[in-house]
Amino acid sequence: TVNQRVPPYHSESFPHNGILAQIVEEAFARSGYQVQFIFKPFARTLREGKVGSADGVLSLWYSDERAEYFLYSDPLPPNKIGFFARKGSQISYRNFSDLAPYQIGVVRGYDNPKGLELSGLNIEVSSNDAQNVAMLVAGRLDLALIDHHTGVYLLRKNHPYLISDFVWLEPTVEERLQYVGFSKQVEGHRVKLQAFNRGLSELRSSGRIEEIYSIHGYAWQK
Repeated sequence: TVNQRVPPYHSESFPHNGILAQIVEEAFARSGYQVQFIFKPFARTLREGKVGSADGVLSLWYSDERAEYFLYSDPLPPNKIGFFARKGSQISYRNFSDLAPYQIGVVRGYDNPKGLELSGLNIEVSSNDAQNVAMLVAGRLDLALIDHHTGVYLLRKNHPYLISDFVWLEPTVEERLQYVGFSKQVEGHRVKLQAFNRGLSELRSSGRIEEIYSIHGYAWQK
């Protein structure tokens, strides 16, 4: 399985290669498979999956275009996309128009929530999530749009003495289910898909997914 580094979900610097990687590893193990994770940039990841250079791609979001090349597994826990803000900013919202007074950070190339970039808001584009969070910490942004667990990870790692100064805003903007995409170009892809889904179902029913999240220091999002 191939994918880019997206902490804390998957990275070779984490035990078991991260939360989702451990879930995938254990799900396959229950069906008698051993997984090798290879980490590469996302665009290259997709190309290799499409042509069958890799058996699959970890934590894909669904799209009709990708479904031409991949069979999708049963869903993994979702990405919870929303805003971090400085505590005490008293920012609240029900829709994007409520955020008109604020400077909002997003990441270049991400599939941002529908309507955000057409909303006329003050959007600052960064090259990655870490830069976005650093700008929020420095006061150059009022809000950072980011996956919840990724935001927590980056605050813990890069700004540990300031983490209590920031809050997650409700409501969540969007939840996007993640999947393992099995390359249709690889022989036996349906068998591997079925084996993985069986193992994932066992993990889910046994409560092991909650345990894996807790091992890595995060709360499982049902």
